[in-house]
Amino acid sequence: MLIKFSVTRRKISGFSGKSHKTNPEKVNKQKINIRNNDFALYKKGAKIHACRDLLKAQNGFRQHRKIVMFIYNVTFLKVTMPILENDEAMKRIFGKVEIKTITKKMNGKKLKQTERNYLYRSIRPKLIAIGLISQKGILKKINIKKTEDDSLIEYNLSTYGYDLIVCRKTAKRKIPIEELAVKILESRRARYIEALPVLLIKNDFDKFKLIELAAENKLKNKLGYILEIADMIKPNPKLKEMLEYLSKNKDKEIDFLVEGDYDFLLKTSPARVRKWNLLGRFFDDDFRKNAEAYL
Repeated sequence: MLIKFSVTRRKISGFSGKSHKTNPEKVNKQKINIRNNDFALYKKGAKIHACRDLLKAQNGFRQHRKIVMFIYNVTFLKVTMPILENDEAMKRIFGKVEIKTITKKMNGKKLKQTERNYLYRSIRPKLIAIGLISQKGILKKINIKKTEDDSLIEYNLSTYGYDLIVCRKTAKRKIPIEELAVKILESRRARYIEALPVLLIKNDFDKFKLIELAAENKLKNKLGYILEIADMIKPNPKLKEMLEYLSKNKDKEIDFLVEGDYDFLLKTSPARVRKWNLLGRFFDDDFRKNAEAYL
């Protein structure tokens, strides 16, 4: 939380600030029990009253310095809180009411009974589960597998005539081109997807095996889109036959070619992409330019 505030200071009336001798009994009656340079803070709303005692007792209160007290008026100008309502990660786990309840609790506001129910029955168990999952390092293990897949894809792209500039060591294991196509479609990596039409144009493949693998992995729409791009770049009767089958057997579920914001991609995805019930900002001209460089 980022808090910006301004502070004004004024002296409390009733203290002249003149040096004088103090009766110890009178001091005790006023119940002043503040050690040298200590602060007593009392918080009320947006005001913080800070009292500082500059009294230095020497020789049993025989000598006395000035007693000065100030009231610090703290005016909060701006409080920047995380806007949980617009947090995409929160939206994936919690509902609108739950997010509002969390925000209210974080701001220190009193919760209604229904909100307390949400907090204890729904929100806390989810947060505990998230913490336990995080401790198990599942995401890290998934990312390791993803890195291994990327390495395998990059090596095989090079093997089938599509060289990429890479900085990491690649796994030297050749796989059939049909399996490579499936791994690329599953990767949701733009630069691999852009390579796939060129790969299918330059290399021979088993159309039945490719369609079978795509159907098993629910990738028929993605394969159909890539085949249509490949046929646009270089028309081929084999591609047209596959397209005819895939266009009649599309999956109804909308899927992403690459990871992204659903609402944004729904508005900005090209017509050819949406035609296959897909979302992604892939454009025909980009595929044509890429093909010119590799074909």
